[in-house]
Amino acid sequence: MAKNRPKTDHLSENELIIRDRLLYELRKVLRHLYDPEELRKSIFTHLLPVDEEQGPSSLQRILVTAIEALKPSSSLSPQSSAWRIYNILSSRYIQQFHQNEVAKSLGLSQRQIRRQDNLALRALMEYLWVHFNLGEVTQQKPLDEILSDNEPDSVLDIPSQEDELQWLEKSQESEVIGVEDLIKPLLKTVDPLARRLSVSIELDLPDDLPKLIVAITPARQAFLVLLTAIIRLFPESGLRINGITKGKHILLNIVPIHFKQATFTLLTGSSENISFARRLVALTGGEILVLLESQETPLGGIQLILPAFEQVSVLVIDDNQDALQLYQRYFTGTRYAFYGTSYPDQALSLVERLAPNIIILDVMLPGVDGWELLSLIREHPKIHGTPVVVATILPQEELALALGAAAYVRKPVNQTELLKTLDALVSQSSQEYR
Repeated sequence: MAKNRPKTDHLSENELIIRDRLLYELRKVLRHLYDPEELRKSIFTHLLPVDEEQGPSSLQRILVTAIEALKPSSSLSPQSSAWRIYNILSSRYIQQFHQNEVAKSLGLSQRQIRRQDNLALRALMEYLWVHFNLGEVTQQKPLDEILSDNEPDSVLDIPSQEDELQWLEKSQESEVIGVEDLIKPLLKTVDPLARRLSVSIELDLPDDLPKLIVAITPARQAFLVLLTAIIRLFPESGLRINGITKGKHILLNIVPIHFKQATFTLLTGSSENISFARRLVALTGGEILVLLESQETPLGGIQLILPAFEQVSVLVIDDNQDALQLYQRYFTGTRYAFYGTSYPDQALSLVERLAPNIIILDVMLPGVDGWELLSLIREHPKIHGTPVVVATILPQEELALALGAAAYVRKPVNQTELLKTLDALVSQSSQEYR
C-alpha cells in the first residue's frame, strides 16, 4: 500500500514546492495529451528527454510510456491500489475518458474519483521524478528560469487567487446534481455559525425543480461564501432559500424573513464577498444578482442563477467511424446526446428529421464539399438557425466563421476544449432570465 505513495520525507522545502508546481503542470499536460500546441508549450519539454525534431509527439510518447511503466503485475489483485492508480491514469489520460465514466467503471463516487485521481497523479510524478532525475535537472537550472524561458511572465511562487481561479476553470467539469444535493451539505456546514449568531435558515424548494448542470465545487463554494456573508451581516434574523425555474436556468433566492434591523441592501457593502462569489459562479455558467427591495422581496435578497440540466442533442457529421466513436465517448456522462452519421449526402435530411440543437461538421468529406454543406445548412429555411461547429485538421478558422459556422475546433479534438465550446454555444442561446 505504501509503495505507491510518493516518498517526500527526505525532500527539502524547495524541492516540495517544485514538485507541487510540477504536479500542477503534469495534470495540465495530461489533460491535453493529444493537443500538439499544448504539448509544445509544456514545461516538460524542457525537463524530459524530448526529441527536438519530433517535439510534441516525443513528449506524448514519454508520458504514455511512464504511465504504462506503472502497470502492475497480473499476479497482483485487480482491487489493489496499484491497479487502481494505473487504471485511472490509463482511462483518464491515455484513453481520455470522462471523469464520470472512470468513476462509474471503478465504482467510485465523484469525491472519491477526485481523490484517487490526485493520488494517481502523485504516483506518476514520483516515477518521473526518480526515473528522469528531475531533482538534479531542476538543480542545474532552477525551475523559475525554465518557466521564464517557456512563459516569460511566469514566476515560481505561491499561486495567486487569479491562478487558483484559472486552475478551477480548467480543472472542473460540469456535472448533473439536484438543487437539494447542492445546498443541503452547505446548510450543515454553516449550521454552527448560524446557531452562534441566532440565524434560522429555511429551505423551500418545489418538488418539480429541475436538476442543475454545474461545476460542483465552484457552485458550492460560491453559495457558501454568500451564506456566510449574509449570516454575519444579519445576526438574530431568519433566511429563506427558495428556487424557481425560468427559461433554461434555476433562480435560487436567499431572502430575509422576520428581520428587524436595516434593509438587505447592506449586502452591497460586502462587495469583496459578492465579487469573489460572482467569480466562482461565472466558472460554472451562472450569475449573482443583489435584489432590490420590492413587493415580492420587501427587504431585498440575493439571487443565484445557475444553468438547469437539459439534454442537448448534437449531430456529428464525419465519415470517420473512429471519430464518431470518440465523440460519443466524449459526450458520455454529459448533457450532450450524441447522434452521428458517416454519410454526408444524407446529412441535410437527417438534420431536418432530428432537429439537433448543435451540429459538428468535418469539412473533409468523401463525395461532398464540406464547405458547401455548411453553406447549405446556413441557407436552409428550417435549420439555418442551428449552430454549426466546424471540426477539421485544416487551419481554416477564419473561413469557417466567415461562412457562418458558430465555432471552430482543430482536430485532433480535445474533450475539454470541445465541451467548453458546446457549453458556450448553449449559454449564448440561454438568455431568457435577463
